[in-house]
Amino acid sequence: MDGDPRLKSLNQVLKWSVKESTKDGAEVRKVDPKVVEENKHLLDELFKDEYGGIEALRKLAADESADVGDRAEALEALEEYAQDLNFAVNFGKVGVLRTALDVFRESEDSRLRANAVWLLGTSMQDVQSIKDELVEMGVIPVLKEALEDESSGKVRAKGVMASSALLRNSPQYEERFTAAGGLNAIGMRLLDTEQQPRERAMFFLEHSRRNKCDYFANYVSNDQSLTGNLLDRVAKDQDAAAAAAIAEAVEPSATTQDLFHAKANYLKDTAKSSKEPELKRALLKIVVKIPNA
Repeated sequence: MDGDPRLKSLNQVLKWSVKESTKDGAEVRKVDPKVVEENKHLLDELFKDEYGGIEALRKLAADESADVGDRAEALEALEEYAQDLNFAVNFGKVGVLRTALDVFRESEDSRLRANAVWLLGTSMQDVQSIKDELVEMGVIPVLKEALEDESSGKVRAKGVMASSALLRNSPQYEERFTAAGGLNAIGMRLLDTEQQPRERAMFFLEHSRRNKCDYFANYVSNDQSLTGNLLDRVAKDQDAAAAAAIAEAVEPSATTQDLFHAKANYLKDTAKSSKEPELKRALLKIVVKIPNA
C-alpha cells in the first residue's frame, strides 16, 4: 500500500491542505475546482457507498443470466458483509435476504445453494429481529431442504450451520422447526457419510444444552440409532468430536441406557490409555454418566 501512487497523490493533497489551513493568519482560500476534479476518483475510492456495492452484488447474485462462478462469488462477498452486524440488520430492507432465499430455491448449482444458505446463516447474527424476519420469509423449509441435499455435503454442512444459527438461544422456533422435519434432518447429519456435515452436526449437539437447544440433546438421547452410532464412533474410531458431543449433551435414557452399559468398560479402558487430553476428559465424563459403570 505504501507504494501505491494513488495514495501518495492523495496524501500530498491532504498535507497541503493541513499546511495551508494551519498557517498563522491564514486566509480562507478557495479550492481550485481542477484539484477537486483531479482527485475526485481517489476520494470516491476511499469513501465508497457501501450499500451501493452491496446492491451491485445482490443484483449479480440474483441474475440468472450471469456466470455461475460470478454469482457464487457475489454471495460470498455478501456473506463477508453479513459478518458486520451494522450491515446484517439492514439486509432484509435492502433485499439481500430475499435474494439469498430465491437463489437457493431456484438454483440447482450446489455452490450457489451452499453460499446462499451460508449467507442466511451468517446474517442471523444471533439477533432476534433478523431471525423473526427470516422465519416469516419462509427460511425453515429452506433449511430443511439444505439439510437433506443429496448432491452436496457442503450444502448439508451449511444447512447445519444456518439451522444452528436460527435455533441458538431461540427455543421459540423448536415447534415449527420440528414440525417441518428439521430436527430429524439435523439428527441424520450425525450419521452423514461426509465429514464436514457430520462434524457440524456433532458441534451443534455438543453445544445444544448451553444454547437453549436441550430438545435436540434430548431427541438424540432417546434415539437408539443416533446414540448407538455416536458410541460406535467413539469405540471404533476414538472420534473426539463424537466423544465431546456425548460428554456435553447426551444422557443415558430408558431407551439408550443398555447401549451405554455395553460400551462402559471399553470407554474406561480407552480413557486410561489415551494420550489425548481432550479425548480422555470427554471419555471420563461419559463414564461418570453411566449408572453402576
